[in-house]
Amino acid sequence: MFGATHSWSYTVRSLMMEFHKMGHDLYVTSTDGYSFAPKELSTYFDRDTDRADIDLCYTLPRNFQQWFNPKSKLKLAIFNWESTTLPPEWSDCLKHTDLILPSSEAVREIFIQNGWDQKKLVTVPLGVDWEQFSNAIPMEISGLNKFKFLNISIPHHRKNLDVLFDAYYSSFSADDDVSLILKSSLSTPKNKFECNLNEIIKSMQSRHRKKMLPKVHLVIDKLQDIASLYKQGDCLVSASSFEGFGLPMLEAFAANLQVIAPRASGQLDFLTDENSFLVGVDKIKAGDKYQYWRPDEKSTTFYPRVDELAQSMKDVYSGKRKDYDSSLKDHFSWKNSANKIINIYENLYH
Repeated sequence: MFGATHSWSYTVRSLMMEFHKMGHDLYVTSTDGYSFAPKELSTYFDRDTDRADIDLCYTLPRNFQQWFNPKSKLKLAIFNWESTTLPPEWSDCLKHTDLILPSSEAVREIFIQNGWDQKKLVTVPLGVDWEQFSNAIPMEISGLNKFKFLNISIPHHRKNLDVLFDAYYSSFSADDDVSLILKSSLSTPKNKFECNLNEIIKSMQSRHRKKMLPKVHLVIDKLQDIASLYKQGDCLVSASSFEGFGLPMLEAFAANLQVIAPRASGQLDFLTDENSFLVGVDKIKAGDKYQYWRPDEKSTTFYPRVDELAQSMKDVYSGKRKDYDSSLKDHFSWKNSANKIINIYENLYH
């Protein structure tokens, strides 16, 4: 995946740009086109080789056999998971790759708990282009109030958009100088793990119908440069049950936003009580709404406490602030991620 707006494509594009800057020879084959691909990489599109030093993809384990070339020297698979149980047959797919690269320690622990060989697991964090997000020009959005919360979520149940709206509507009214910007989609659900955003909003508005509600602005267009949307906000708020890494929270730091997020999952590799407002969670059964592909009744996930989320939103709106340590820029950048992958190869073959 390389050419769409979702995180898997974005991750691969960002890594390929770093490899390009390093002067490596690239061969890019995309399963979802090249619509959002950088022009600098166009000369590498649809090239093929059976002698790659590094064969890299971000895909499901069931696809490993068909996507890795048997003659490639080092086969690396980026992969993340957002609940505690994986389809057991995927364990057999690991023989088709040399290493799995989870993006966080939380995901690595899930893989180990599911019996995956920890010798084949190397955590490679995702990154952010800090200059791109810090220097972006705010997107023009009319009618917003002074303080703006931002949430970036695909319409999946694990994003807990009902919890987000419940907390927001509980905390504020039309008298408050506040808006919620939601980057999402109004697409019709096709799978059990997808939710209907329109229905969620109507349900939450009905629950809080006894007062005049604060503003909500939906952004449903696909954006070439999402950094400008971040610069329009003041605080990134997440209610997600589990994130393999939590890229929006890191991007929010780069855009100089405050961050509110659940105290669980991949984002805890870089979120702390010192740099963000962490919300308590409860462990719950994942069920078919919180799991992808093949649900398992034993699988669990986390559920953020709506009262704590609401209080954190009120705290940030009232002026409370936390700042990230600048050392995050060195550890969580696409350059660092790409270097870690190159170092894996060099440590094995040099």
